[in-house]
Amino acid sequence: MAASLTVEHDPDHQLLNLVRKGSATSEDMEKGLHQIVNHPAFPTINKIVMDLSDATVIVDSNETKEYARKTDEFIYKDREIRVAVIAPKDINFGMSHVYLMLSENSEKIRVVRNRDEAYEWLGIV
Repeated sequence: MAASLTVEHDPDHQLLNLVRKGSATSEDMEKGLHQIVNHPAFPTINKIVMDLSDATVIVDSNETKEYARKTDEFIYKDREIRVAVIAPKDINFGMSHVYLMLSENSEKIRVVRNRDEAYEWLGIV
């Protein structure tokens, strides 16, 4: 399945809900980053949920390091924002933890197994 990213805004919670599907390469991740930061609601949000439940992220450690650098610059720079990554598959859970360790903003990121855990960490009831 080709990679896709759906972005939905939840204004009540100042949240962007992201759902990635398919096999995502580093190129797909880069396109998704641009899709997020160019979303009209991006300046108003303080929470992101990235759901990888129906995705397989296919990136190596160098690509993950570069993606962490770019998200540090474009997502977190000069912002108070928290990101929950939903990764029920072991491969995505592990790669998401590698990303977390490479990010300069790891305190703003949590990798979880399901949406309930994500919402709990973000303070959404």
